[in-house]
Amino acid sequence: MRRLLPIALLFAIAEISSANLFLINSPASYLLANGEAPLNALTIDLNANGFFAGQTVLLKRGGAYNEFGGPAPTAFGLSALFSSNSVILPVNNLNRVPGAIDAGVDFFSPNTLIGNLSTDIAEDFEVDNFTGTANGVVLTIPAGAQFLIAAAEDNFFTDNNNTPEFYISIQHTPVPEPAPLAALGLGLACLLRRKKK
Repeated sequence: MRRLLPIALLFAIAEISSANLFLINSPASYLLANGEAPLNALTIDLNANGFFAGQTVLLKRGGAYNEFGGPAPTAFGLSALFSSNSVILPVNNLNRVPGAIDAGVDFFSPNTLIGNLSTDIAEDFEVDNFTGTANGVVLTIPAGAQFLIAAAEDNFFTDNNNTPEFYISIQHTPVPEPAPLAALGLGLACLLRRKKK
């Protein structure tokens, strides 16, 4: 049985892919803005970081940001979209990312704080909601996607205080649950035992 442990451990290590972490600038956005001028959202070059169309990835939010310029991080919302290029148009455009590619999971972004204008676009998706209770989405990178563009999920960006711990993580494959891993180890042990007999 002691010889089986290293083998099972090797299978577990092979399944676990380390996540790439990218800091999110909370006063930045890819959404339409009114009465403010947020910075452009984080643009991640997928190919340069080892991610390609057709791969399944787990996206998660880490940390939080300061909303309303408050003293402590209290906001968790994070949205993103895939794009064929890194172009982000000026803030008065509804579709600021002309290369946006639909990943098949839509959500409704909030209207602007000033003017109550719709910011919703079909191609983006939610990584985590504003209260931090829906953290994580598993998606297949769509054909033609070379960039991931991510931003705080908000309706007014100028008053956000950036924090060093607010980030998006990208992982090739979700880390396997303990139960399937145990089943894999047990199956392997049975196979080796039968072979030995």
